[in-house]
This record gives sequence, C-alpha cells and structure tokens, in this order.
Amino acid sequence: MTGGIGNVSPTIAINALETHAELIRTELRMQLQSGPVQADWLEGLLGQGTLSSCGLLLLLAGEAADADHEALLAAAVAMELLGASVRLHDGIPSGPKVRPLAHAPYDTEEIGDYLLARALRIVSTLPRKSFRTFAELLEGLMDAKIRGGQENTMLHVSEQEYLERTYAKSAVLLATACKMGAGLGSAEASVVEALTAFGYAVGMAWQIREDWLACGSEGGSGETPLFLDIDLAQLPLPVVHSLQHSARTRSLFALQAPAATRWAFPRHPLLRCLQESGSLDYSADLARTYVLKAKASLAGLPASLPKCLLLDAANTLLEPLE
Repeated sequence: MTGGIGNVSPTIAINALETHAELIRTELRMQLQSGPVQADWLEGLLGQGTLSSCGLLLLLAGEAADADHEALLAAAVAMELLGASVRLHDGIPSGPKVRPLAHAPYDTEEIGDYLLARALRIVSTLPRKSFRTFAELLEGLMDAKIRGGQENTMLHVSEQEYLERTYAKSAVLLATACKMGAGLGSAEASVVEALTAFGYAVGMAWQIREDWLACGSEGGSGETPLFLDIDLAQLPLPVVHSLQHSARTRSLFALQAPAATRWAFPRHPLLRCLQESGSLDYSADLARTYVLKAKASLAGLPASLPKCLLLDAANTLLEPLE
C-alpha cells in the first residue's frame, strides 16, 4: 500500500480493509452453509484475481453513501458469487485443493450456474432498482460473451475497440459494484454517479495494468517466462498499440501467429517490439491516467473513512507501474 490517504495511516487502512473483507467472507459462509458448494473452496477461487474486489468496492461505496449495512453485505456477496460464476464459465482454474463439492463429482459450469442462481436469489431480497442493476449487468456480460465467441482473431483491433471490450468484460463489474452499493444508500444522484465513475476508472486501470504486467514485467532469475500466453481474440493493450505503430510487430505476428486463437508466443522477440514501439510505456501511462480519473471522481465527496479506503485502493494499482 502506498501510504495513508488524508488522516488515515497505512496500518489503519490495512486493518479497515481486512475487517471489511472478513465481513464479506463471514456473510458468504452463512449464505453457502446450506448449499452443496464448500465455502473454503469458493473463498480460494475468489481470492485469485480482482473479481474478488467487487464485493469490497461495493461495500465501501455503499458506506460512502450511508447505505444500510445489512443490505450492503447481501449485495457484496451476490457480486462475489457472480464473479465466481464468471470465472468458472470462462474456464479459469481454481487454486485451492479442496473440492467444491464434498462427496460428488462436479462440473465447473454447473457450479457456476448454481452460484449465479444463488446470487439472483440474494439480489431478489434487495430493492427493485438494485435487482434491475444486477440484471442489466448480467445481460451485458452475457451479451459480451456471445459477441466475443462470434469474433475471429483481433489482430486489427483498434485501441477504441480494445477499451470498449475491456469495459464490457472487466470494468463493468467494478462500475456496477460501486453503483449498486451507492444506490442502496440515501445519497444524491451525483454521489452515485461519482462512485460509479470511480468503479469504472478503477476497472479500466486494473485491466490495463494486468495487460502491462503480463507483457512487460521482468521476473528475477528463473522467473521470467520464455513464452507469453497470447489470446488472439483478446489482445492485451501493449500488443494492440504496437500492432498499430510498429511494422516489425505486424511482421512478427504475420510470420508466427497460428490459426488458433490462443498461442504461447515467444517472449523475447515480442517484448523487444513492445519496447521499441513505446507500447509498454504507453500502456503504463494510460493505466495511471485512469487511476487519476478514479481519484478525481471522488473529489466532491465529503471526507470519510470509506472515501479514504477507496482512494487508497486506487493508489495500490500504481505500485507495479512505478
């Protein structure tokens, strides 16, 4: 963590975030105690990647808008379950060795369906506008998935198309989480809009940062991979930028890219192209720009611990980029 925000010290911020996370975990265990999926396994799945940030940002955004705490916890758990469902349907493996079902064989997509059904059941207990927001998010995610499945490789994708895809598949989750949390409070519409804008900008910054890390991070001895796992249907921003600005990168892909949509691309030739075209620096700068937008969106909110924690969360995205 980069340091405290306002009058909040790093230690207080860390303790507050852990307290909030534990509240969500406790509620999650309670919601799953009567179902077939083991909570320990699900918590391990949610701990991988930032989809687990959805519930935490929802809780903080709601507290910044003076929302009812019980409703916030329910909504946060619903967002966590949706995030887990998305990961399972996308075929992302889970790390925990604990089986999700205690005594039976399992299918990850079936578990994903169950978790989504449980999320909908929880959201149905919330105010109608929250259910509508959640339903619109789910519809948008399914729409993006269907359209993505119909697309061929995106070697000619523009940066604008990349940004639209990033929103539809990543940033929309955090934007909706903040919108749902803020919408459960009594705050004015301008506050809800500000918190939604924060979630959007943080989601965009996170995805761009992840792309930058995947393409350009240098590990220590024995840690740097020889290949980059490139999904030609969802190119990372440094590659999108370099394809637009470097003939050498375009030649590299034309010579080596296979017909399949996913490929372990030789790392060093591609990294050289990304560095020469300035695409890694460009991507890092764009991620920083979105972090600044996220922080600026909260400028009009009164000082509070939830606001400080949201700003601190945005700042943590900058750490790998320094």
